[in-house]
Amino acid sequence: MVAPNLLDRNFTVSSPDDVWLGDLTYLWTDEGWFYLAVLMDLCSRRIVGWAVSESMADELTLQALDNALEHRRPRPGLMHHTDRGSQYTSEDYQDRLTERGFQVSMSRKGNCWDNAPMASFFSSLKFELGDRFSSRAAARPALFDYIEVFYNRRRLHSSLDHRSPVEFEKAIQPPKMSCVPAVETDVPAEIATRFPPALGKRSAFPTVSTAAATTTNRA
Repeated sequence: MVAPNLLDRNFTVSSPDDVWLGDLTYLWTDEGWFYLAVLMDLCSRRIVGWAVSESMADELTLQALDNALEHRRPRPGLMHHTDRGSQYTSEDYQDRLTERGFQVSMSRKGNCWDNAPMASFFSSLKFELGDRFSSRAAARPALFDYIEVFYNRRRLHSSLDHRSPVEFEKAIQPPKMSCVPAVETDVPAEIATRFPPALGKRSAFPTVSTAAATTTNRA
């Protein structure tokens, strides 16, 4: 099912869990392609759900959605915006959104700018982390480290007043937040329970000190 573009490039949102953006991309490994599906909270730019797979089957995007729903508590009415890819228009995926009472929004045909913040995230990931890995096994912990430790918790965004997504969400917690995200605890302990395997060595993207000094992102 193809839905209208309800978001209409309104990328300024006042509360977390009002709008989620979804998309997927592909990364090359010496073993073949590796696919990454992501859901982003448009208000905080936090990656709230993600999954990887050797194929672009519908299960990939469903896994990312299930991960987000497991660790966030969005209310009915949340707007879920993606492109018109078959993984998002599939009956199983649409049924999952309907069960939650989400509004479905989709980009216009062939218009990547309708989902520009997601395109910006993938561009940053591939520039800072890289888009080629020796193996899928090597890609998993590298993506885990980049998304959960660096991007969500340390990467500064000019659109968030030069704060990380996690810092931004903490700053606008009740009464402004529409719902409370997963409780923040010790970072390695929390993320290790969400995305096994355990945290690996940091890859080529900026260190904490370098990021704090030089890395900002408008998306």
